[in-house]
Amino acid sequence: LREHPSNPGKLMRGSKVLSAMERNSLIEQAKYLQNQDLMSILLNEMKYLCEKKIYEDSKDQFDVAVGKMGLWYVDVMKKKIAKLAGLPTN
Repeated sequence: LREHPSNPGKLMRGSKVLSAMERNSLIEQAKYLQNQDLMSILLNEMKYLCEKKIYEDSKDQFDVAVGKMGLWYVDVMKKKIAKLAGLPTN
């Protein structure tokens, strides 16, 4: 899911430009996810487990790298949801 490179305000899913109805539906779903306690709990639990892997359970650099990749994933999810939720609906 990304913004159209030459048409700001339009969203693309793969190579398909989303209709206004599809775009608005995804924005509303992102707003919903952002306000759900379960989503926050799950993302925070994932972050905790990744940090535990890095700082407490790591046996080698591979374990640290795996934990950092998990933290990156959590960060990407939070940022994507926040960005999508912040877009205006048409």
